[in-house]
Formats: sequence, C-alpha cells, structure tokens
Amino acid sequence: MEGASTGIVAWNGGRLAGLGPGALPSVTTEAFLDGAGERRGLSRDELLSGALLVGSLTTAAPLLSLDGAACALPPAMLRACETFRERLRGDAAMQKKL
Repeated sequence: MEGASTGIVAWNGGRLAGLGPGALPSVTTEAFLDGAGERRGLSRDELLSGALLVGSLTTAAPLLSLDGAACALPPAMLRACETFRERLRGDAAMQKKL
C-alpha cells in the first residue's frame, strides 16, 4: 500500500481517500488531497474502482491493474490527475514544497 517514493489515493467516485495512520507519510499525497478526503485503510475493491499513484517523481499516475485485474479509469479521476500535474508544473511554491 505504500512505496519508498510513492503514495496511493483511492478515487471513490470523487470522494478521495488516502492511507491513514501506520502508513509512511507522503507530501505528494497530501498535496494531491489538498486537505480533502479521508485517511484510512483502503480496500482492494476501492483501488480496483479507481486509484492514483502519487509521488515526487511520478507526480500522479492512474493505477492500471492490481494483482492482474484491470483498474477502472474514471474520466473525472484522469482529469484530476492532469490538473494536479499542471499545478505542479506551474506553481513555484508547489515545486519547492515537493
């Protein structure tokens, strides 16, 4: 559920959720969530219905599969992913933070 340089965010139909206590903190995940969403354990079904990997190197990328099963790619999630990437490219304060 966590990597050395990545975090994960479940889309949940736009009701974002990131990993909570017990997971490694991720500044990129917090920047993506921007104060929104829950912090808790994430279920396999949630991840299959749409999730993003976020990190300072990858910025934000959709999770394509989990254990060989294809993950959903909701259009609104993909737009949020691109909006976040644009924000990182254009906001000098975000670049310094990450």
